[in-house]
Amino acid sequence: MTTTHERVNGTATAPPAPHRPSRAERLAADAAARAEADRIRDEAKRDRARRDEEWAAEREQLRQDRKRTRKTSSATARSERVTAWQARLQKWWHAFVLVGAIVGVNVVAVVGQVTAFSASTEANGFGWSPLQAIATAAVIETIAIYVGWHAHTALIEGDSVMRLRVTSYAIALGVGALNYYHYAPDWRFDDQAVMFGGASVLSPWLWAMHSRHQHRQALREQGLIDPRAPKFSALRWLLWRSETWTALRWAVRYGEQSPVASILAVQAEETTAETSVLLDRTRDEVTAAQAALIRAQSAALAVLDEVADETRTETENETTHEVEIKVSPEPAESPVDLPAEGGDETPNETEIETPDETRATDAMWRHWKTSVEVERRIPTGAELAVAGNCSPQYGAKKAREWKAEMDGRIRRALLPGKKA
Repeated sequence: MTTTHERVNGTATAPPAPHRPSRAERLAADAAARAEADRIRDEAKRDRARRDEEWAAEREQLRQDRKRTRKTSSATARSERVTAWQARLQKWWHAFVLVGAIVGVNVVAVVGQVTAFSASTEANGFGWSPLQAIATAAVIETIAIYVGWHAHTALIEGDSVMRLRVTSYAIALGVGALNYYHYAPDWRFDDQAVMFGGASVLSPWLWAMHSRHQHRQALREQGLIDPRAPKFSALRWLLWRSETWTALRWAVRYGEQSPVASILAVQAEETTAETSVLLDRTRDEVTAAQAALIRAQSAALAVLDEVADETRTETENETTHEVEIKVSPEPAESPVDLPAEGGDETPNETEIETPDETRATDAMWRHWKTSVEVERRIPTGAELAVAGNCSPQYGAKKAREWKAEMDGRIRRALLPGKKA
């Protein structure tokens, strides 16, 4: 499709020819392309170098980790081997001590019996063959060991071992006496007799020591044996003998092994005991004060009741008297009471309660009695005025009168020796 361009006058022309870059522009474009390719190639090289460094660092880290793991595992294995050898050596040492102490004593006792049985002297005259002597000596020396072994088994299983232990000791004493007699027929002191006879006697006793040790270990693992008592210094025993003894008793009672904890516990108990005594004394004093306050309140309430009853009686009497005065005939006016001509009219006023005031007084008295006897408080004049539907002045007047009379009666009741 050919695009035509129209001029102003409407004539059509051919499209312009495309722009052909010059040699310089082509060289510049080629240089820019090469520079961009070089930049991309450099970035790729840098990326490969960075990746190579990261991979090298990771390989080094893995190598270090493997080396550290090998060293750790080697150290752990070496430590385990050392621990195993230590346990094995300790076990062998215990076995050596056991063999040297128990089996060795039995071997010495058997040697003494064999020597005596195989010897042919005028003193004993046995002259047995070595086989007979060894068999007989082994049988004689193993009797006490056999009984002691049964005692050991019974003790480990938790049974009573007294009879078996006594039996093994008795057999050992008999065998020891026999072994002693071989070398001292007249029972005189002889070193060989003491050595071989003592070996025969010590055999079951040493076996019993080993048995008791294992039994106590089993009890300690099961928590069935008391722990060791705390050890206090000689200076503490010298300076604080009583406190130290109390701490020792407390530690033995509660199974405490720390001397510091025992001392602190005893001091805390003493402080608590003193505080308890002080609290009991304070509680007794508070109880006594409350009882005295209750008695005083009871006496005051009783006085208030008495005052209220007397006030009510007097008020009723006054009301009756006022009513009688109201209904009595009025006296004739005296000429002296008449005001002078041209002078000020000043009547001689006498306070006489009207029937309205009488009703107000009754209502105020009921309110006063209710407040004093039920609510245990003194009402104000305004309250009495509202209760009696009268003027505040009249209510305040009655409140002052009844309050003064009640205070006087209270003082006379509480201080009978003084005048109110």
